[in-house]
Amino acid sequence: MASAGPRTVGSRGIITGTYPSIPLNRFNTKLISLAKVPTSCLPIFDKCREILESNLKPDLTTYEVLLQAHERNNDLEAIMNTLEEMHLIGITPNISSFNVALRVRIVVPGI
Repeated sequence: MASAGPRTVGSRGIITGTYPSIPLNRFNTKLISLAKVPTSCLPIFDKCREILESNLKPDLTTYEVLLQAHERNNDLEAIMNTLEEMHLIGITPNISSFNVALRVRIVVPGI
C-alpha cells in the first residue's frame, strides 16, 4: 500500500483515505483546538468572523464550535440565532446542536 502523507492509495489505485482539501478545514482545525480551551470564546468568535471574511461557507463543524462558545457565555439568544442561521443556509443541526440550547436554558432559568 502506497502512502503519501494523509492520502492513502490501496493496491488497486483506489484512494482509501484523504484529508479535506478545502480551505475551511484549516479554520475548523484551529476552531477545534480553540474549543479545548475553556476561556477561548473571543478567539472562536474572531476565527468565525475570519471564515466569513474569507468568503467561505461555515459547515456543521464550524457551527458546533460556535454554539459551544455561546454556551460558555450562557447566551441562549445567540444560540437560537445561530440555530436559525444554520437552518436558513441549509445546514441541519444535529442533536448536539440542540443539546447546547437545552443546557443553557436549564442553567439560565426564566429566559
